[in-house]
Amino acid sequence: MTLFFFFFAGSSTFQAAGKSYCIEKLWHDPVPKAISYTGYVTEDGHNFACNHSQDVSSHVIFVVDRSGSMGSPDIKPKMVKFPENRLGCVFEAMVRFIRTRIAANLQDVMSVVLFDDHGQIAMEREHMSEPQVDKLLTFEDAGGTVYSSGIARVEEILVRSVSDPAVAGKSPAVVFLSDGDNYGGLDPVHCVNQLKKLEQSLIFHTIMFATDPTNSAKKLLTDMAAAGDGMFQVSIDEIQLSRSFEDLAKSLRPKVASLM
Repeated sequence: MTLFFFFFAGSSTFQAAGKSYCIEKLWHDPVPKAISYTGYVTEDGHNFACNHSQDVSSHVIFVVDRSGSMGSPDIKPKMVKFPENRLGCVFEAMVRFIRTRIAANLQDVMSVVLFDDHGQIAMEREHMSEPQVDKLLTFEDAGGTVYSSGIARVEEILVRSVSDPAVAGKSPAVVFLSDGDNYGGLDPVHCVNQLKKLEQSLIFHTIMFATDPTNSAKKLLTDMAAAGDGMFQVSIDEIQLSRSFEDLAKSLRPKVASLM
């Protein structure tokens, strides 16, 4: 007598013969694109309880507001080598970020864009290491705040990265930080959307760094992060900022998936 076994996949995990199956109900809507520490969500919105994947390295592009307000001494870094102002706190937080990534044995590449009214590429496609941050000490706070001026430089970096074998295979991620409102320039959300068209795998995170963040700045940075499939965070002091950078360093876990 032949026996037939029927399995119905509902909301519980279904595994057989070494294969993993989506744990959502049949004909479910795509779940939000995200990668958790215990599971995996595919590009087309299927949710797997297990995660047969491995971390890969990233090309991290820091986009940092260096406008006049970033010279405010209301928040100061702990490390004495950095300027005693908001900008110095950002440099210190970048060190925390780099240390966290290096501890994970990842071969990351980093670029840095500093912006006020105009954006400037301070560093491009360098091997990620702590001494790289010291090279930024020659830059000082000045000028106004135009978000799109910094994003435009990111686009230039991404375009040049295509032909760079040192960046090939590394997942691009942007960490965009400002301490104030945007004044003029192009629509930053539209600019982020354009970056995503250029590089679909790009993740765009934003941070509001200020003791008195405005609602308008928070909304804009939130919308930018949403457009870039990233996270928005608010940091009101140097301790929170360092934690935010460390958390982002841990969350940048691009995957090479193998679901079979």
